[in-house]
Amino acid sequence: MRRAEANRDIVWAKIDQVTQKHVTEFENTCVYELLSRPRTLRRTAEWVELAKTDSKAESITNRDLWELNKPPSKLLLDEPAQEPKKFKPEIKSKTKVKTKGDPTEPATAEEATLPAEATQPKFAVDAKALKVFRTLFFDPEVTTTPGLIPWNDFLYAIAATGCKIEKLYGSVWQFTQTKLDAERGIHFHEPHPMGKIPFDTARRHGRRLTRTYGWHGGMFVLLEKS
Repeated sequence: MRRAEANRDIVWAKIDQVTQKHVTEFENTCVYELLSRPRTLRRTAEWVELAKTDSKAESITNRDLWELNKPPSKLLLDEPAQEPKKFKPEIKSKTKVKTKGDPTEPATAEEATLPAEATQPKFAVDAKALKVFRTLFFDPEVTTTPGLIPWNDFLYAIAATGCKIEKLYGSVWQFTQTKLDAERGIHFHEPHPMGKIPFDTARRHGRRLTRTYGWHGGMFVLLEKS
């Protein structure tokens, strides 16, 4: 399954390259219509042996959060087209167990180089903004499926985090984080014609915010009234 997904990525990388090279009005193409549909893609995770510890499985899941949800095309992610790496299944070598001497095993290269998770700040926002973020990101406290997000509410919530908001052209809006040390901004398309963001699209926006800024649902708390 992972090999098939890798082959699909190669095809979409070629589509991205051809589109970015030859197409000037991308929003008027069938490719844009296909990619902008509110659908959620979930990739196949790397196989983890059942005998592995839960902490190892959790580490792989956290590390590959974006990899499992990233779309096959980068045309709506404001990123340049790139050649995807060919799929190479991981070959796990057997470790010879020492019967003499110190039984302590040296740390593997992966364990030695895996960086500690960066501490993310907390955003204290009002109830209106918190409702938006609980739709963008998974929240175990929410037991019902959230509804549509009005575009103005989305702008309000993002602005509450210190983002500078600027409308560029057509339906494209740019959001630039000013309070955090962010390397780049992020673009979102204003929904038309109803002016509301569907749930699936909202979750896709949330995954993009996770990839760009490392945001997650636990970062947003209700602002205490003074």
